[in-house]
Amino acid sequence: MNLSYQKGIRIGTWNIRTLAQASRLAQLSKEMTRCKIRILGLSEVRWKNSGDITTSDNHYMIYSGNSTTHINGVGIVISTKIKKSLIEWNPVSDRLITARFRAKNRNITIIQCYAPTEIADDSEKDHFYNQLQSTIASAHKRDIKLVMGDFNGKIGNNNNNLDEIMGRHGLGEARNNNGERLIDLCMANRLFIGSTRFLHKDIHKYTWQAPDGVTRNQIDHVLIDKKHLKSLLDVRTMRSADMYSDHKLVVAKIRIRTMNIITTRTKQKKFNIEKFKNKGERRNFCETVTAKVNNISPTISAKEKWELVQKAYVESANEVIGIKNSTRKMWITNET
Repeated sequence: MNLSYQKGIRIGTWNIRTLAQASRLAQLSKEMTRCKIRILGLSEVRWKNSGDITTSDNHYMIYSGNSTTHINGVGIVISTKIKKSLIEWNPVSDRLITARFRAKNRNITIIQCYAPTEIADDSEKDHFYNQLQSTIASAHKRDIKLVMGDFNGKIGNNNNNLDEIMGRHGLGEARNNNGERLIDLCMANRLFIGSTRFLHKDIHKYTWQAPDGVTRNQIDHVLIDKKHLKSLLDVRTMRSADMYSDHKLVVAKIRIRTMNIITTRTKQKKFNIEKFKNKGERRNFCETVTAKVNNISPTISAKEKWELVQKAYVESANEVIGIKNSTRKMWITNET
């Protein structure tokens, strides 16, 4: 099943502070359904280790946490319908998780993040951004890439000499160290800070509110690779969504435009299966396949094993029976 983006779908990111209480996952699922969120990235899940879980109301969650303590943690929640489009996922660390989805024209890779706070040591920040850089670099080049989450980074609205990676609609004027690091990441990877592209009231820009109810910052972001920027229709916060968190739900609306591609039919090569009538050829083919399959490592994944088995059969057929020569009937005669 492929994701359909023609009308646009909602993809969100949210620092929910914790999912430690069992009831909070059920509450989160209800908020996703109510807000029509198809894919939701989570920060500060606070679950140990990594794994997946299916909720009672047909949502599927993958998560990546710390192996020893209930700190940090990231996750991605999708509907069971969207799960059919999930190609693979990778629990990188307790601050990074990736998921790749099959779409009609372009697959999509989502990287959900939870960056260290502004007051964290530089070494901790360096480690996070180095790991994030490696994760982005390893993503499939043709995929639409969304990098999103709580970056704890204020970027402001000043885009002087930065119009390649941000617009003029950021919140406020201040920019902190985490914001500078985020900008450097975007410059290095041609990523655009989505929320700065769209004009909204400030109440739909801020993503975090201090306990005093007055201090508000925009520190949760959705980044998209620049070449697919036109697929991003909107980014804003949804203030009505409630998980008793000091962060707001950030929602991006994504659409992949249909590309008009003229394809030409290529003639498929056919194996010369007539040779299988010979008992010796059949035996030779079976022995060749067996030898190739026996060389496959037993430690690889089932998907990789299946691909190598397919390859073994094709290579063996090429070696033993070869390709059938195509013959055309002559339509030009001496009388023509």
